[in-house]
Amino acid sequence: MSPEFFSQYHEKRVKSNIRLQAIWPKEQIPTNKTHSFLSMAKELKRDVRIAPPNLDFSMGYAIYGNTVRFISNQKNFGFLVESQELADMMRNQFKIIWDISKPTKESLTLTRQR
Repeated sequence: MSPEFFSQYHEKRVKSNIRLQAIWPKEQIPTNKTHSFLSMAKELKRDVRIAPPNLDFSMGYAIYGNTVRFISNQKNFGFLVESQELADMMRNQFKIIWDISKPTKESLTLTRQR
Protein backbone atom coordinates (compact mmCIF):
# COMPACT_ATOMS: atom_id res chain seq x y z
CA MET A 1 0.00 0.00 0.00
CA SER A 2 2.00 2.88 -1.39
CA PRO A 3 1.93 6.55 -0.37
CA GLU A 4 0.19 7.19 -3.72
CA PHE A 5 -2.63 4.82 -2.71
CA PHE A 6 -3.14 6.64 0.60
CA SER A 7 -2.94 10.04 -1.07
CA GLN A 8 -5.65 9.07 -3.58
CA TYR A 9 -7.77 7.44 -0.85
CA HIS A 10 -7.70 10.57 1.32
CA GLU A 11 -8.43 12.80 -1.68
CA LYS A 12 -11.56 10.74 -2.49
CA ARG A 13 -12.57 10.66 1.19
CA VAL A 14 -12.39 14.45 1.48
CA LYS A 15 -14.30 14.98 -1.79
CA SER A 16 -16.99 12.61 -0.46
CA ASN A 17 -17.17 14.73 2.73
CA ILE A 18 -16.22 11.78 4.97
CA ARG A 19 -14.69 12.76 8.32
CA LEU A 20 -11.93 10.60 9.74
CA GLN A 21 -10.91 9.93 13.32
CA ALA A 22 -7.32 8.81 13.82
CA ILE A 23 -5.29 7.78 16.85
CA TRP A 24 -1.53 8.08 16.48
CA PRO A 25 1.20 7.01 18.90
CA LYS A 26 3.24 10.06 19.90
CA GLU A 27 6.41 8.54 18.43
CA GLN A 28 4.73 7.83 15.08
CA ILE A 29 3.10 11.17 14.28
CA PRO A 30 3.57 11.65 10.53
CA THR A 31 5.16 14.83 9.28
CA ASN A 32 3.83 16.96 6.45
CA LYS A 33 7.20 16.52 4.77
CA THR A 34 6.97 12.71 4.57
CA HIS A 35 3.19 12.22 4.53
CA SER A 36 1.51 15.46 3.39
CA PHE A 37 -1.81 13.63 2.87
CA LEU A 38 -1.92 13.03 6.67
CA SER A 39 -1.84 16.72 7.54
CA MET A 40 -4.27 17.89 10.20
CA ALA A 41 -5.44 20.83 8.10
CA LYS A 42 -9.11 21.73 8.59
CA GLU A 43 -10.03 21.01 4.96
CA LEU A 44 -8.81 17.39 5.29
CA LYS A 45 -11.68 16.51 7.66
CA ARG A 46 -9.54 14.62 10.16
CA ASP A 47 -9.73 14.53 13.97
CA VAL A 48 -6.55 13.19 15.56
CA ARG A 49 -5.77 12.09 19.08
CA ILE A 50 -2.49 10.95 20.59
CA ALA A 51 -2.58 7.49 22.16
CA PRO A 52 -1.41 6.77 25.69
CA PRO A 53 2.28 5.77 25.68
CA ASN A 54 1.72 2.14 26.70
CA LEU A 55 -0.25 1.11 23.59
CA ASP A 56 1.43 -0.83 20.77
CA PHE A 57 0.54 0.28 17.24
CA SER A 58 2.56 -2.07 15.06
CA MET A 59 -0.32 -2.03 12.54
CA GLY A 60 -3.00 0.48 11.69
CA TYR A 61 -6.62 -0.25 10.89
CA ALA A 62 -9.63 1.43 9.34
CA ILE A 63 -13.25 0.45 9.85
CA TYR A 64 -16.08 1.13 7.43
CA GLY A 65 -19.37 -0.71 7.17
CA ASN A 66 -18.70 -4.37 7.91
CA THR A 67 -15.07 -4.14 6.73
CA VAL A 68 -11.87 -3.75 8.72
CA ARG A 69 -8.74 -2.86 6.75
CA PHE A 70 -5.43 -3.65 8.45
CA ILE A 71 -2.29 -1.81 7.30
CA SER A 72 1.31 -2.59 8.21
CA ASN A 73 3.25 0.38 9.57
CA GLN A 74 6.56 -1.26 8.68
CA LYS A 75 6.01 -3.14 5.42
CA ASN A 76 4.13 -2.35 2.24
CA PHE A 77 1.06 -4.55 2.76
CA GLY A 78 -2.46 -4.62 4.09
CA PHE A 79 -5.53 -6.84 4.10
CA LEU A 80 -9.31 -6.60 4.50
CA VAL A 81 -11.66 -8.66 6.63
CA GLU A 82 -15.39 -8.44 5.94
CA SER A 83 -17.22 -9.34 9.14
CA GLN A 84 -19.89 -7.37 10.96
CA GLU A 85 -18.86 -9.01 14.24
CA LEU A 86 -15.20 -8.01 13.80
CA ALA A 87 -16.13 -4.49 12.63
CA ASP A 88 -18.36 -3.98 15.69
CA MET A 89 -15.67 -5.28 18.05
CA MET A 90 -12.99 -3.08 16.47
CA ARG A 91 -15.30 -0.01 16.63
CA ASN A 92 -15.83 -0.61 20.35
CA GLN A 93 -12.10 -1.05 20.88
CA PHE A 94 -11.39 2.14 18.90
CA LYS A 95 -13.92 4.10 20.98
CA ILE A 96 -12.29 2.98 24.23
CA ILE A 97 -8.84 4.00 23.00
CA TRP A 98 -10.23 7.26 21.53
CA ASP A 99 -11.78 8.20 24.88
CA ILE A 100 -8.47 7.78 26.76
CA SER A 101 -6.32 9.45 24.08
CA LYS A 102 -5.42 13.14 24.12
CA PRO A 103 -6.77 15.49 21.44
CA THR A 104 -4.17 17.37 19.43
CA LYS A 105 -4.23 21.16 19.49
CA GLU A 106 -5.39 21.10 15.87
CA SER A 107 -8.30 18.76 16.67
CA LEU A 108 -9.37 20.89 19.63
CA THR A 109 -9.44 23.96 17.37
CA LEU A 110 -11.49 22.14 14.70
CA THR A 111 -13.96 20.79 17.29
CA ARG A 112 -14.60 24.30 18.63
CA GLN A 113 -15.19 25.60 15.08
CA ARG A 114 -17.94 23.06 14.24
